[in-house]
Amino acid sequence: MEAGVGGVKKRCGLQALFGRKGHKDAVAIPFLRAFWGHRTEINDLVLQSADFLGDTQDARNVLPDVVWQEPETRAVFVTEMQRQEQDFYFDRISLYEGKTRAMYAEKGRGWNFEQVPIFVLGLADFDLGRKGPDVWMYEYVSMDADGRGELFNNKDWKMMIDLPKAAINKPTAYSERDKWLFLLNNFHRLGGDFNIKHTELPAFLKDGSFDQVLSIAENLNRIKMEEFMDMVLELRLRDRIRAGEKRGEKRGEARGEARGEARGEARGKEWARREMIKRFLQSFPDLKKAPHKVASLLGVDAQLVKSVLTA
Repeated sequence: MEAGVGGVKKRCGLQALFGRKGHKDAVAIPFLRAFWGHRTEINDLVLQSADFLGDTQDARNVLPDVVWQEPETRAVFVTEMQRQEQDFYFDRISLYEGKTRAMYAEKGRGWNFEQVPIFVLGLADFDLGRKGPDVWMYEYVSMDADGRGELFNNKDWKMMIDLPKAAINKPTAYSERDKWLFLLNNFHRLGGDFNIKHTELPAFLKDGSFDQVLSIAENLNRIKMEEFMDMVLELRLRDRIRAGEKRGEKRGEARGEARGEARGEARGKEWARREMIKRFLQSFPDLKKAPHKVASLLGVDAQLVKSVLTA
C-alpha cells in the first residue's frame, strides 16, 4: 500500500468507493456512465468477483480492482488503477480484457461463440508517455486496419486515463467525466487529516449530484486514516515501549541498589511508561481529551494516562 499516505488511500479508495454493493446507485452506475455511457446503456449493475484464477498451475492469475456487470446487456466493466509506474501497463490492460472475455464466455453445446461486451478502464497515476501533454484519455477498439470505420465485433473496448495529465486539464465546462477525474485525483485529500471543507470544494462539485459521493468518500477516508494511524502508532509505540522499558530498567536497577531491586525495577518501568505517554501526547495533543483511546493505543492503564494528564 506503499510510498506515502496519499498513494495508499488513492489505491484502496478506488476499491472501497467503487467496488461495494451498497455504493452501486450513488457511485458505480454514474461513474461507469461517465466513462462508458457514450458506448453502451448502463441501467443496473451486479458486482462480480474480481478473482480470475488461472486454469492450470502455470496459468497466471488476474486480479483487477473492480468488476461490475450490466444484467440486461451482459456487458462487463473492469476498472484497474495502477499507482506506481509500470512499463507494461498497456499489456496488463490487454491481458485483463482477454482474461475477462474467457471468463465470461458462455458454456454450451454447438458452435455458439457469442461474446459479452468487455469494457476495461485503466487509470494510471503516472505519465503513460503517449501523445502530447494535453491528451490524457486514450480509447481503443479492434477495427478493420484498412477501413477504420468498420468495427470487428463492437465488444472489446479499452480506455486508458493518464491521471496526472487529467489533473492539469482545466476545461471551461466540466463534464461528468471531468468531475470523476477530479475526485480520483483528490480522493486522498477528502476526509481524515486531509479534509477539504465543503466551502473549499470547486463550484462544479456543488451542483448536488456529487453530495452523496463526497459524503461516502469523506467517511471512507476517515475510516482508512484511523486504520492507518493505528497501524503506524502500533509499530512506532511498540519500539518506544521496548526502548523505554529498557531505559527504565537501567534506571530502576541504579535506584534498586539503594531501595531494593524489585521496587526499583517497577518504578523504572512506570517512569518509562509515563515518559512514553508524555511524548505521545506531545505528538498527538488532540488525544488529550481521550485518555481511554490513548491507553488502548499504548497498551497501558487508563488511570496512568489520566495521572499524566493531571500532573
